[in-house]
Amino acid sequence: MKQAFSALAVAAALLTVPALAQGPFPTAPTQQQQEQQQQEQKPPIPQRSVKITAEEGYVIKENVKDTKPADVAAKDIEIGGKAPDGVALHDFPDFVLQKVSAVKGFKYFVTSDRQVAVVSSNGQTIADLLK
Repeated sequence: MKQAFSALAVAAALLTVPALAQGPFPTAPTQQQQEQQQQEQKPPIPQRSVKITAEEGYVIKENVKDTKPADVAAKDIEIGGKAPDGVALHDFPDFVLQKVSAVKGFKYFVTSDRQVAVVSSNGQTIADLLK
């Protein structure tokens, strides 16, 4: 019985040592830390004004791939921004309009790195960027 009690005491001691080695519990961030974290966060991704599925994006890219690219890179434009001045906007081919009804009323241009920018035809706002 004495040996069992000794073994139990040793086991309990060994189990509590790691718990004692741990530091204090973290505290909630201060107001200043919260503000700093919010400033460091990236801006939200802009909302696309047209819903294009991956399959529809493939149909679009395959049917406009022979369009002459504009002299603008995709990194220089953003969704929700204006289409660059001087960029020729193209109407979507009839086949694309039949398969992807979401792009009716939109135009497009191809960037120098072969991405397709979907642009609203009236305000020239970039609605989506197909990579």
